[in-house]
Amino acid sequence: MIYQDRQATEMAEIKLNKPLYKEEAPATAGEVKAPRPRGACPALLARIGAIVLDVLALHAISMAFIGVAPAAAVRFGDAGPWIGIAVAFACFSICNSPLTGGRSLGKYVLRMRVSEIAGPDLPVNKALARSALLVWPLAVYLLLAQYSEAVDKPDQLSVMTGAWIIGLALAAGWYAGNVFYAWASPDKRTWYDHLAGSVVVNADCGHEALQEYLARARQQGASADTARARLLLLGCMGGLLLLAGWRLYADQQSLVQLAPDIRARIDDYRKLADVPGFRFRPVYSQPSTTNGDDATSNPADSDSKTTTVAFQYVRRGPVTSADVEANPAAMGAADRLARFYKEEFRGMLERGEKITTLPERLRFETRFAEQSDLLFAWSTTDIFKRAVIARFPNAGETTTGTAAAMTKETVAPVRQDSPATSGP
Repeated sequence: MIYQDRQATEMAEIKLNKPLYKEEAPATAGEVKAPRPRGACPALLARIGAIVLDVLALHAISMAFIGVAPAAAVRFGDAGPWIGIAVAFACFSICNSPLTGGRSLGKYVLRMRVSEIAGPDLPVNKALARSALLVWPLAVYLLLAQYSEAVDKPDQLSVMTGAWIIGLALAAGWYAGNVFYAWASPDKRTWYDHLAGSVVVNADCGHEALQEYLARARQQGASADTARARLLLLGCMGGLLLLAGWRLYADQQSLVQLAPDIRARIDDYRKLADVPGFRFRPVYSQPSTTNGDDATSNPADSDSKTTTVAFQYVRRGPVTSADVEANPAAMGAADRLARFYKEEFRGMLERGEKITTLPERLRFETRFAEQSDLLFAWSTTDIFKRAVIARFPNAGETTTGTAAAMTKETVAPVRQDSPATSGP
């Protein structure tokens, strides 16, 4: 009995003086518990999400401007993408500065902000530097893209028309490399944050946690612990640049190894397709879906026998139907392309090749369009189009007689379409 009384007394003392678990007082009705403050260092995925939201917001603004004022967007011409970069730089600079408390739309949604590593707000000069470090790869890419377009001439078959891929690799390597840098860095900052003296923190973190994180970041930023992070950054950028360089080298070797007759045919095609002042690109090839073929005067002909092959000529800047109609090179583009392809098919038949997919009629359609481009968003509107019909009787046969018959067939012009006002 004495032993049982002593055991009960000890258990009572344990329960009163040294609880085995923490008991929280129940919340009273209507009482809202204050959320626990988060740590100062945000998650890497949250930072990526904030940047994605910011880019989507810029894209939406650009698309809204193009939709509300399409004529103004078109008049920007080749300067449009540079204006887009300037807008992005201005937006990031404002959002990094004390004017917004270091919070962009994405950072506001995900409860983060940009601060100076010494705290609290990032000065304007460092906000500008951080924004420049964010957008500079886009400027290099745009410069190389416009250079690629400038050297793409019909009488100059060059691998440098693909120089834009170097800019793309540089931009992708910079952004992806900074993600890897932040992942491997002890203080979880990007390289451009190190260069600008900035740091991204959770906006609702506790004061003590913030001061401790900033002190640790200052100490680690001055040490050599970021060597692994820098290696990942440089490896990512260098690897993608080498891959892009190898692609250009392989293209150059392919050009060098082209047979003279094939190179001559490519040169002929480029010269026939060229219309000065426009960029040329194929659009699609599909069976016609219209009711009736406006390329023929015989209503009994089935429209299912006609396949449309469309090509688009694009210009950054205003395009009018009157300008196109007054341009002989533009008005004859569809006819030149039709005759070139017909000659190609005739040569294949003469060589005994069977072309089972060739329809009885091909509608070659050229469209002239104006394009507005604001870096993250673009829109192309067709202004004028013209088409011709090429006929291929018994194309599936391989006799020289069929090829000779194709040579005698004429390319029939299509009724000139009225100027179009719609585009993709």
